[in-house]
Amino acid sequence: MIDNRLEKIKKIQESDLLNPDIISNTEDLCADYVNGSRVGEAQELWVFLSKLINGSKIKTLNLSFYLRYNEVLDKLAWIAYIFMPDLEVERLYKSRLLFGLSNEFDIKGKVKLYFNLAFGDLLRLNQRRNLIINALRSNEEYLGRQDLNITNLNEKLPPMIKNWLRDYDQSSQTEKRMERLGIVEYFNASRNIRQLSESQKLYLRQILELYDLLRFLTATDDNLEITGHEIPSKSNLSNNLKPAEDIVNETSSNLLIEKEILAAYQGDARQQKMITGEEEKLKKAGKFKLREEFMAAVQDKNVNKTMAAFRVLARSGDLGSFLKEDAKLNKFMAGVWEKKFNKALAAEFIKNADQLKFVRLFLRYILEERLGLGTSDAARLGLQLGNIFVNLGKKEYNKIAYYDVGSKGFKWFEE
Repeated sequence: MIDNRLEKIKKIQESDLLNPDIISNTEDLCADYVNGSRVGEAQELWVFLSKLINGSKIKTLNLSFYLRYNEVLDKLAWIAYIFMPDLEVERLYKSRLLFGLSNEFDIKGKVKLYFNLAFGDLLRLNQRRNLIINALRSNEEYLGRQDLNITNLNEKLPPMIKNWLRDYDQSSQTEKRMERLGIVEYFNASRNIRQLSESQKLYLRQILELYDLLRFLTATDDNLEITGHEIPSKSNLSNNLKPAEDIVNETSSNLLIEKEILAAYQGDARQQKMITGEEEKLKKAGKFKLREEFMAAVQDKNVNKTMAAFRVLARSGDLGSFLKEDAKLNKFMAGVWEKKFNKALAAEFIKNADQLKFVRLFLRYILEERLGLGTSDAARLGLQLGNIFVNLGKKEYNKIAYYDVGSKGFKWFEE
């Protein structure tokens, strides 16, 4: 039986918000999403209700209903957390963290998933990590009733989450936290802990584990299949991504590796600025004009303009279509693939030119063979393009390229 409750709710008007049956049905549907973790539907309902409620007068007409709808929105936001806008993610960690914990959402698991969806995009990963850390450090939700005696400070602070983190930072040694001993010792030694109930202690422990995870994040979780990400085989991973049972494990050498990868991914700052400048110009071009500009840039061996055109094509969703729809380009590339590989691959390309493997082959051909870039530099630019696709929801494009720590360079995925 098809569940069409979501579609029914999406048809309601502002005047329907005060209907007791409507809010009950909405709460029931949300409860089903909580139990079933139906992320896509939860995100769709969150978008609809947010727009409807924020533009309504329900808060002044019926405060009780307004609060009930907001509780539904908060639950939906935690369910669909990985697809929430940054401002909403920040709000959840800044003011609705205890709500999420009290409703037994797996906050730590959601963070891992959130980061895994940024796999390969180190800039985005660091943005997400800093966003959540700063939100936690600003969280003014109360956990306990008595003021905290902060170690090394001659003052008492209210038992807000931000002050618990401050006390934890002052009380525990970084080395022990890396070994997962910090939280245990903090709970055993801190007098502040004694005021908390068992449930509050559980919440604080989860918050501190989350805090440490964020602070000491470098390894990539080995269970990437839950996100749809695919990574090279174990043999290719020995010097690339460190499998980890616990993502919190960290050493000072890992911090250096992270900085190294980030610097490599960003590349030359001057070139990035030039590419961005070219991209701004090309954004104004129409579909067919953009394709012409791309071909001209390749002919001129203009790396910056070609890369800028690639970015605009990727963001507009036209890169695969370009390969498939442009008869001249399609025929030319089919000839290239036949010479480089075989007739079967060329025939497959003609039919399915917009598939990931052909987009990847096309990127590599243009960047390496037509523009003369080295494999690592070309793969780095390919990874940046792949991340554009991933951020647009095309998760399979994280199989464009990756960084190999052992060789200190970027490599293309092979099939």
